[in-house]
Amino acid sequence: MTRPTLSVLISNYNHVRFIPEALQAILAQSYRPAEIVIVDDGSTDDSVNVLEGFARTEPGLVRVIRNERNMGLLHNMNRLLELTTADYVYGAACDDKILPGFFERSMGLLERHPAAGLCSTLSGIMDEAGEYRGLVRTPIVCGGDSYVTPVEALAALRRHGSWFMGNTTAYRRAALIEAGGFIPELGPYCDGFISLVLALKHGACFIPEPLAMWRRMDDTYSRRVSMNFDAMINIIETAERLMRSTYREVFPPDYVEEWRRELAFGAATSFVASCTDGRFAGLERLASPRGVVDKAFLWILRTWPALGRVLACPYLFVRLRPKHLWSAWCRRTIYLLDPRLRGVGR
Repeated sequence: MTRPTLSVLISNYNHVRFIPEALQAILAQSYRPAEIVIVDDGSTDDSVNVLEGFARTEPGLVRVIRNERNMGLLHNMNRLLELTTADYVYGAACDDKILPGFFERSMGLLERHPAAGLCSTLSGIMDEAGEYRGLVRTPIVCGGDSYVTPVEALAALRRHGSWFMGNTTAYRRAALIEAGGFIPELGPYCDGFISLVLALKHGACFIPEPLAMWRRMDDTYSRRVSMNFDAMINIIETAERLMRSTYREVFPPDYVEEWRRELAFGAATSFVASCTDGRFAGLERLASPRGVVDKAFLWILRTWPALGRVLACPYLFVRLRPKHLWSAWCRRTIYLLDPRLRGVGR
């Protein structure tokens, strides 16, 4: 029986210093993709020469497309999605890398569960220099490589919150296209949103081990948007509108409110961390302060910003995500004690 095919889709803009590491990690996988299609988005560094060098070394596997001008990441990803005919797609970033076994384990699980809309794993963190900096502590929704049905996915989202990360997710191409692809209006949250849609509609595969590395840097598209309070508010409102209209058959109304609180927590903590002038009035748009404790916290933020930042994460978690308190405590314990989650990427 023919195994399902995988296409790796990459959009690059001025990441020449990271390209070799990212592509070598992909080429070293035991499960070889059918193709690696790369759009260079009008880079002004030496990216094109490096990419074309890989295309010459791997003819028929690596294909490079050049944009004369910068079109943006989401435009390129949807274009690449239309160009490929593979069964599954993985959107790789030139500044991240995958670890050994990522394709083999992900595609093996998807092959066993063809109804699934996607497969994701846990992720490590590395800094700009490539040094290991720990794990992204996303929820762990099962103890081993598993398929989570749509009903189970909704229950897990209610219990833990979202566990999807774009750098660890392979999508079933037909399901992704049918669901609308990557919605540009959602900016860097477009992959997280469509992952929710696919999980609730088709179910999701999950591997509770870190098989990819996310390079955390300050000057990236997602980082800039996450630190822009007005942009995050707009993304939350746009996603909520889509959940209640276009995707209303996928998202139960009561879950939409739970989801909004989860994303508001992330936006609010980023806002507090990035605000350097002591003006935190905009936080009220997310946290909607009502009682004495809320007003006291905002007063602390304005009066002693340094102390307020220390208190911000626990306060906002209790304020916005009280249903996830027990789950978060259990998750912290798992990450501390599970030997599979130590020393990854070193």
